[in-house]
Amino acid sequence: MKKLLSTRYTDTAFNIATLVLRATFGILIFLNHGLPKLHKFGELQSTFFDPLHIGHLRCIQESANIADAGWGVLVVIVNGDGFLTRKKGKPFMSHAERMEIIAGLKGVDYVVGWDDGSQTVTGAIEIIQPNTFTKGGDRTSKENVPEFELCTNIGCKILFNVGGGKIQSSSNLIKGMGK
Repeated sequence: MKKLLSTRYTDTAFNIATLVLRATFGILIFLNHGLPKLHKFGELQSTFFDPLHIGHLRCIQESANIADAGWGVLVVIVNGDGFLTRKKGKPFMSHAERMEIIAGLKGVDYVVGWDDGSQTVTGAIEIIQPNTFTKGGDRTSKENVPEFELCTNIGCKILFNVGGGKIQSSSNLIKGMGK
């Protein structure tokens, strides 16, 4: 069974929410996977998925294969509607709909909704403390991954070009609908 966890933080609630979400992850993963070491686990992947396209699918599939070869846990972060509003003006699909679609994909163990008001998932990485953070598409080096420094500091390996290079663009798909 897939687990959907949605988070929205304000500065005042961040510390309490961090502890609650971290404990929730630890308990869920221990109960479902029996992992003896709860402070670090699994693989992490994140993006908007608005809309989901073949590049996203390939990245998630390869991330799931990486997870299966290691801890066997894949956590996928679906960036919230606020991310999209700040970046593109408005979301194409609702956050809840995108989370449900991702949860339905084979190999995905947990789906986390994330929007802390920034344009990064640094806060989620601080909480989840993954072994690996997988990046696909146009995220090809430390220069275009704002979470790189944090990942280095916590011992989280970043894998680039997961699922292949830039195959498709959600923005281009949406633009092409009007033609």
